Amino acid sequence: MASRAWAAAASDGGCVTARPKAEVTSRTAAANSGGSVSPPERQSALKEQLRRFNTLPPEQRERALKRMEFMQSLSPEQRKQIKDANQQLQTLPEDRRVMVHKALRHLRSMSPDERQQTLQSDQFKSTFSEQEQNIVKQLAAVEPVQIPTPESK
Repeated sequence: MASRAWAAAASDGGCVTARPKAEVTSRTAAANSGGSVSPPERQSALKEQLRRFNTLPPEQRERALKRMEFMQSLSPEQRKQIKDANQQLQTLPEDRRVMVHKALRHLRSMSPDERQQTLQSDQFKSTFSEQEQNIVKQLAAVEPVQIPTPESK
């Protein structure tokens, strides 16, 4: 069952568009990474990021906020895992990145058992290269850290 659903999702062409990656200047990148940037340069870079964020359409702003909240909910190790996998993902051709993104969305809609079956299926293995399989597995394995709230104790 899982492999049939997987085949349908994998063969579904064109329903996913890759997000355009915002241009990041070296000054902004250094400011974000805590590099050796003077406070005025860091402030200027952060103001530019905020200006770009504020010019996004409301749906894109909402998605960006959800991504930020998700990343904040992860442990430092999980953030590094995502960063490393995303760096590997960027080395793939555009059409393969789209396929990996589709696979991730499909896997996230599954129960853990279905996800495991799909990752071990012949369909999955024949659809993706070993590198792509590793990227999908690495990103699919990341779950936010559940921090107990006073209500859940």
